[in-house]
Amino acid sequence: MGTRILEMTLLISSLYRTRPPGFNLKIPQYTYSLLIAGMILSAPLHASDLMLSTYREALEGDAQYGAARAAFQAAQEKLPQGRAGFLPNITFTGNQRK
Repeated sequence: MGTRILEMTLLISSLYRTRPPGFNLKIPQYTYSLLIAGMILSAPLHASDLMLSTYREALEGDAQYGAARAAFQAAQEKLPQGRAGFLPNITFTGNQRK
């Protein structure tokens, strides 16, 4: 990400220096400073997104984390199963004669 910012900075500065004849674009010098500062300040935001997505992908592939998640879901299912033992049971039986 740092090299990308450096490339953008060099591109901007080279565009500022190499203007065709008769091209009088008067851009204040502080505009470039603001542009560079904006790129530098946005870099940590992209890095945090990258780090978060990498962390999530690592958790998806982690066998130990997957086993713990499955154990948690199984434990959550025990409560409705235990409660079902207190509910009434209804059974139907039937015979068919010819």
